[in-house]
Amino acid sequence: MASFGIMDALNAVVIIWGLAVKLKEEGKELATIEKEIRKVKQQLAEVENRMKNPKHPLGQASGKMKSMIEEDAKDISDGCKRARELFEERGRMHKLEFGSKLLFITFRIPTLKDIVQGFHQSTSSIDKTVTILLADAAERAAANEVKAQKKQNEKLDKLLKRKDSMGAKLDKILAGQQKQSLDERLAKILAEQKKERLAREEHQKNTEKLLKLLEKYGAKAVENAALGSDGGKKQAQEMVEELVKEGVNRKDAKRGVNATLSAVRNEKQSQESPLKKARTIEAQKGEAAKPTDKNAPKAEQPFISTAKVSILCVDGSNGARSIIAQTYLELMRVWTMNTQKRWLFHRVDSAGLQIPTTLTLAKLEESKVKTFRVDRTPSKVAIDAIAGDKSHFQTIDPDEKGTILKRMQDHKSQGMVGLHFLNYEHIICFDMDAKKFLEELKDAVRAKDSDKKVVSKIYCIKECAWFTGTDGTEKETLLKLTGQLKVALKKFARTELRWGQPAISISAGMWRSLQFSVSKEVRDALLKDKETLIKKIMEKKECRVLLASDTASKWLVTISGPKAKLDSAKKMVEAKS
Repeated sequence: MASFGIMDALNAVVIIWGLAVKLKEEGKELATIEKEIRKVKQQLAEVENRMKNPKHPLGQASGKMKSMIEEDAKDISDGCKRARELFEERGRMHKLEFGSKLLFITFRIPTLKDIVQGFHQSTSSIDKTVTILLADAAERAAANEVKAQKKQNEKLDKLLKRKDSMGAKLDKILAGQQKQSLDERLAKILAEQKKERLAREEHQKNTEKLLKLLEKYGAKAVENAALGSDGGKKQAQEMVEELVKEGVNRKDAKRGVNATLSAVRNEKQSQESPLKKARTIEAQKGEAAKPTDKNAPKAEQPFISTAKVSILCVDGSNGARSIIAQTYLELMRVWTMNTQKRWLFHRVDSAGLQIPTTLTLAKLEESKVKTFRVDRTPSKVAIDAIAGDKSHFQTIDPDEKGTILKRMQDHKSQGMVGLHFLNYEHIICFDMDAKKFLEELKDAVRAKDSDKKVVSKIYCIKECAWFTGTDGTEKETLLKLTGQLKVALKKFARTELRWGQPAISISAGMWRSLQFSVSKEVRDALLKDKETLIKKIMEKKECRVLLASDTASKWLVTISGPKAKLDSAKKMVEAKS
């Protein structure tokens, strides 16, 4: 029989003392939580009253903006209902039921704190939406003021035409008008429009000069420059110098040449070693966590999930819209897995139609669509806009949000190639001109590779066609774009992927996700060893594993499962390297 020593007794005293302290502090913690809940209810009631007021900007908001607020309000209402149930459970306990009280402070109070944290995220989202609505209201007011001033100016012009006949009387009337002030404002507006138009024209001219230069060098020379063979590096430098001589800014010239050569390299590598898609049936799709009998045998799960769907987000220059869409879909995939134990899709990537490739260069000459909207927004600024503040998709240990944002900041722009139409079931674009050109490219790929199946379905988010980019300072414009994209992508996921929005946050689910990159060699070893290593991860660690290509040489590994078992599962994968 084991002896019970002094140290064991001391440890027991420490544990009992800690529980006693928690019991003593229980009332204060519950009072603090109740105070937070009352505060959130009061804020929600104030927002709802403003939405009912037709004169307030919230009451004049569009259906989409109201639905965004109502979704967050529903999350708050559901959280209040759950909190009320827990408080009622505490109220039913007798004061002498110490065992029940210990269970309550151990499990229920952390749940109540998570609910309050969810309130902070929802109210933050509502505040952002309200900010956008107020900014839109201010813009409308300014537009109405300009319109009124314009009408007044037209009236003044009519008076000027009658000046000769009215003489001194007309001069007296004109003396009291503020025509000069109006002229200055109109001149400022025209100057801003001219600046934006010149920027678009300059980008279009630079693109045309680059296309002429590529035709001059020929396909073979461009391929040599991309692959660094037969003096390719020297040819790339010569291309930059020729563009500079043609009047292109050196920085823009270097960026355009590098983007073109990168696209050619990617296409060449894809042709030599096409990606093979692994497709298996996903088990327990979207099944919510349920209590199980510990003695019951565990259902057999697949060693890897590939969810049969790949998505490509496409705009003119692989800029703000495609980057924001790709980032938000990545967050949605982890959110869904953490809360519903279901891979929403296999992989997501982005590309630009105006980044030259052999496919787009050949088609642009005969296409009726010659130009697309170009997003001038820097990628980092776009990623910061979708990231929001710390409370938006808040994740800690592991930091799923931070990992995704870091990978997106390292994303390299790419053009469209034929394999995109063979490997991506959904291609998302943002205006009708882009959709028409994508359909033309799709037909060209189908005609060229008639023995291969073209699987892509083109999906257009027309609500974001207005966006032409910013210089990184127009935060309100990016907030408006981000809000519209979120609504549209959720609609896309519901209709095309049968997605149901989780009722809890990304970090409140029973599972968490860990993402890291491995080389193609390690990925091949993992697939080769699938019957042993991956199966062990599934059985011993109760985790699921997803492999998807991240770049030409890297593969993304996503491990989802109980938080306490993620690190040990990762070590099993890294052991293959």
